[in-house]
Amino acid sequence: MEVVKAPNVKWAQRKDRLLVTVECQNCKEPKLRIENDEKEGCGVLALSGEGTRDGKPCSYGLSLELFGELNKDESKVSVGDRKIVLVLLKSKSGPHWPRLLKAKGKAPQNIKVDWDLYMDSDEEEEQEKKSNFDIGTLDDFSKFDDPLDKDVHTDSEDSDDEDLPDLVN
Repeated sequence: MEVVKAPNVKWAQRKDRLLVTVECQNCKEPKLRIENDEKEGCGVLALSGEGTRDGKPCSYGLSLELFGELNKDESKVSVGDRKIVLVLLKSKSGPHWPRLLKAKGKAPQNIKVDWDLYMDSDEEEEQEKKSNFDIGTLDDFSKFDDPLDKDVHTDSEDSDDEDLPDLVN
């Protein structure tokens, strides 16, 4: 009987979504299930499939009860040769979840924070401010200096203005 291996999972979040990377090599046709457990009030992410690990065939299996519910219809999945990337939209945008899983305590060894994608709520708000830049909020452009109105070739003295020999004889 073949042992089902739990793939490594990296995750990060924003106010409105989870960014989840499941590392499973050559898992060409994974069976994914993204749903909500209304009774438990949590989202469920389940995956199974055949792939390879360390060059050998293996079966992958994963079932996670997430901290909150998901908008499963708007979530997106991308399957690659080495990993599956999921953008799971939270059912309610709001503060960051305190953890990925519903269960309290230490997360399993195969689940880690994706520090490359990690962004705390302050950084996220700052990024939103930058991306929501509205050109209409600028004052009248006539208040800005026009570089064409200035003579950039002034005859001011400068230490670099020594008499230099001509390059052509």
